[in-house]
Amino acid sequence: MIKKYVFFIMFIAVLMTGCQGIPLTEESLIKESETIESLVPIKTERNNIETVNSNKENYESYTGVWTEGGVSSAEILANGGTEFGVTIKNGNELEGSIFSQQWATQRLAEIEHIKCDIANGTCTYCFSDDGWGGTGTLFITFSENKIIVTVKDYKLDDKNPIGFGISGNYVFERKNPEKETKTEIKEPDFSDRYYSMSSDEMNSEINKRAKYRADCPFFHEVTNYFENVRGVRDVANVIEPLYYTDIKYYSEDDFKDDPLLIIHLAKNEIYAMHGYIFKDEDLNNYFRVQLWYEPYVTPENFDVNVFNEYEKANLKILSKLDTYKQ
Repeated sequence: MIKKYVFFIMFIAVLMTGCQGIPLTEESLIKESETIESLVPIKTERNNIETVNSNKENYESYTGVWTEGGVSSAEILANGGTEFGVTIKNGNELEGSIFSQQWATQRLAEIEHIKCDIANGTCTYCFSDDGWGGTGTLFITFSENKIIVTVKDYKLDDKNPIGFGISGNYVFERKNPEKETKTEIKEPDFSDRYYSMSSDEMNSEINKRAKYRADCPFFHEVTNYFENVRGVRDVANVIEPLYYTDIKYYSEDDFKDDPLLIIHLAKNEIYAMHGYIFKDEDLNNYFRVQLWYEPYVTPENFDVNVFNEYEKANLKILSKLDTYKQ
């Protein structure tokens, strides 16, 4: 009876091996068991990979518009400031742009098409032009409720004497929609120095333009006006405009005590702010002394549509008052 039972077991084993005809011996069972066990680590390894992918850093919550102080875009356009537009894809792939506007002159600087992969809360991007020829590297750090951008190895373009560009450090906060309706334009302050030049650099640039100052027949009169009427006895008369006609509405009373020359210059200053190249030699010499002046548009190519509503209104008043004759 026992022999019949053993024979029956061996017969079933042969059937289980199928058409290969390999007997299922004790040795083969051990090898089969080892083969199955060898697959276990592979499965475990794949599971680990899937776990790592699921824990990949994700910064997509930072997508949006970030500004210094969380102010609105309207306030930046009115009072100056810097804005960082951010889009995060696939968890850590940043695309964005940084836009900066200078307050008094409304000069613009911008770094577009920023792209970098974020790792451990940071990423870097090398830029070759900030709109003024400046180059450097952006070090971008993501912290709680803030994005900090530090510009390192910044190099100023030789053709940018005023020093304006995207440089230094920026702390961005998410733009607060509640501030959109609370924008107030700050009053001009003639003691404000909005250039990043050192005093030595500024004096050097002023000396470079000494030729234009010497060739301007009325520059001495303007200097006297600044000293005796406005009480300004420093370099403010060449680094700041006469009036902030691009961010404030003026009335005729604001100019009632001004000499006709100053009114004449204030009117033309509106054009100079937009790079207008003057054919009049005296006006050309006067504005080339100003460190904020960058001549780049000929009269033939100048478009008056560049004027904003403040400038249009102030230009209308100043044109009416301007009766200066050389």
